[in-house]
Amino acid sequence: LFCLKLGWQHTHLRTKADLTKLPVHGAFRSTVGLISMGAIAKRVRNLLRNHEVKVIAYDPFMTHEQAEEWDVELVSLQELFKRSAVTSLHAPDIDATKGMIRHEHFEAMPKWASFINTARSATVRHTELCDVLEKRPDLWAVIDVTEEATEEEHQRLIQLHNVTLTPHIAGSLSTECHRMGKLIFEEVQRFVENTPLEYALTEQQASIMA
Repeated sequence: LFCLKLGWQHTHLRTKADLTKLPVHGAFRSTVGLISMGAIAKRVRNLLRNHEVKVIAYDPFMTHEQAEEWDVELVSLQELFKRSAVTSLHAPDIDATKGMIRHEHFEAMPKWASFINTARSATVRHTELCDVLEKRPDLWAVIDVTEEATEEEHQRLIQLHNVTLTPHIAGSLSTECHRMGKLIFEEVQRFVENTPLEYALTEQQASIMA
């Protein structure tokens, strides 16, 4: 939502006159693209429902019936970047996704579009991201994960004016980690008591998760 209002861009403006220069998409009938419809992306999709945005998704494991259930349109990865005012990455770090997000995807983004990565950095080719961002100041990237970026790539991300870096605040921090332990304890308790599990996983599901 902050990206749809070009909020990150506005944080870099210094005068009142500057505020009129950016063509804001807004959070009504704009298109948001979600990459990989796992648990987090589905939660994001639900949070977007009240804002009447169009949600498209790329997920090779999602069926058309599931897409209809979640009210998303399944598209190719290239089309998702081309159509989305905001693209949000939620793909796991597995062999099939390493370096999946490349130069041609960023180049396809429409003017004043934003890219968010709160998932894993190995999925993104950071040098290619930086190359495109240097040429296109109309794009913005909000990067929450840089663990796989080289030192040179990290320095470039820091220096670019159209990048916002956050220290993986999308992950669990400090006391929030207690919730993770609490969740596991309660699930084990359900297992011991032979009651239905809330977070049961199949072997196939586990193989495509982060």
